[in-house]
Amino acid sequence: MEEHIHLISEIVDEKLKSSLTEHKNAMLHDLERIVEKISSKINVTQLTQISNIVSGIPSFKRKSSEEQFKHNAKVNLALEEVESSLSNRNIEETRNKIAEVKAMVAHRQKLIRLADESELGGGS
Repeated sequence: MEEHIHLISEIVDEKLKSSLTEHKNAMLHDLERIVEKISSKINVTQLTQISNIVSGIPSFKRKSSEEQFKHNAKVNLALEEVESSLSNRNIEETRNKIAEVKAMVAHRQKLIRLADESELGGGS
């Protein structure tokens, strides 16, 4: 009788160890996929930002031209992030990025209208 209990205990221990190992491996695999997704997303953004810094901003004769150049660079970066989220098939993030780009353009349009209506006509 004791021998049967000992045998059952060994079988249960082995099944438990096997199950825990499988669960641990599955969790590690899922974690690895998440880290890969995050790092690829970060890499695209970081490389774009580094490229923008390295290329630098050229000098402009008018302040408004410089501001428009900077704004266009920001919009371009945001569109590259949209492209990245599309390639990762992340629909919700893509929608958010598109909304962000639309808001950036709308804000810039507002600044241009305000500058145009201003008596000073200042650089926006």
